[in-house]
Amino acid sequence: MGALRPARPAFSAPDILISAALPRSLLTGIAAGVGSRKRVSRPLSALAYASDEVARGRTAPSCVSDGPDDMRRAAEPSTR
Repeated sequence: MGALRPARPAFSAPDILISAALPRSLLTGIAAGVGSRKRVSRPLSALAYASDEVARGRTAPSCVSDGPDDMRRAAEPSTR
């Protein structure tokens, strides 16, 4: 007769850790994406509106220089 082996658990500890961490990291990534989308799209929309006004021969509204660095640099000429 052979030696009896203990029953193997259905999940090992790394499997449980991975299955617990995956949804959390997905939700964190989605939240970061939504936050950065708003951070970029608002200044870009304001800059596009100001460009449309200038193209129509009107006075450009002042753009708030917030958001990422490249957006602030793009809005600087319209705030002068």
